[in-house]
Amino acid sequence: MNSFLITYKPLSEAPERGWPEEELRALVRKLSEGKEALEPWRFYSAKSSPGDRAYLLLQGRNGPAIIGYGHVAGARVKNDIGQVTVPVEFERLADPTEGRFLIGPDQLKAISDRYWSTQFSGRLVDDLEVVRQIEEALGLRIAPAQSNSAVDDLDDGPPKRTEYSGYRYARDPRIRDAVRARAAGRCEYCGHLGFLLDDKSSRYLECHHIRALAADGAGLMSNVIALCAERHREAHYGERKDELEKEMTKKVSAAEAARSA
Repeated sequence: MNSFLITYKPLSEAPERGWPEEELRALVRKLSEGKEALEPWRFYSAKSSPGDRAYLLLQGRNGPAIIGYGHVAGARVKNDIGQVTVPVEFERLADPTEGRFLIGPDQLKAISDRYWSTQFSGRLVDDLEVVRQIEEALGLRIAPAQSNSAVDDLDDGPPKRTEYSGYRYARDPRIRDAVRARAAGRCEYCGHLGFLLDDKSSRYLECHHIRALAADGAGLMSNVIALCAERHREAHYGERKDELEKEMTKKVSAAEAARSA
């Protein structure tokens, strides 16, 4: 999975290439209401694939700053005026007109000074350390795996093998499939619509055991929830994970009651 910068400059600052502030605010409102925030975005790189990370970079007087992130939700297309765009589904957005950022200018410049003046929307962030620091600053913690020839060139042969002993917990694929069917393409916690997969008929969601199998959680539908990637990461690594466990239990109980009615 690769990571890209997509750019935003307010229309008031760039009449020829900017984007209306009210349209960005409309996307922010959609997310706050638990609705899908999907938007075609100009994309320079031809390397994007569904599921790739996209960071929204604010440029102009108040930038550089990261004001949103999401994922590539489909293939590249050419719009009516000949621009190549990629559909991006946003998972989190801040409104810079209210002075809000996810990563502010000072913090972003401390991470790197290499990328933020880019003239192209859809630029590949090919420095894994920069990606790691952005992910940490956003509270995501897990940097997406992506190709990097500078790293590949360090390979000195087959990977070292270490013997270990432990347990692997069996997961019933019938439960996974039934939970995804129950979710009907939407995250059962936040309601966001999963991006469309290559088969054009199903959407990407991740199944999560609310109480972990390693903690004696049951492999039953009442203990499994279908989540978007962001909520799944938060359930494992977020500071609210204990609170989320309780909330997810309530949501799944309600979903199971509705399914059985």
